Amino acid sequence: MPDVYATPAPAEDLAGLPPVFIATAEFDPVRDEGMIYAELCAVLRRRLAA
Repeated sequence: MPDVYATPAPAEDLAGLPPVFIATAEFDPVRDEGMIYAELCAVLRRRLAA
């Protein structure tokens, strides 16, 4: 099982994690993973920092 603080996206439960700030760029090699994680946070109603 991965360390959810280092790689939170595959975690089954995001409870206990702090509010999230996700920044990606057009040519960011992990942009797609960032977008998937943002969608997961939104679905799980995690607070996203603006």
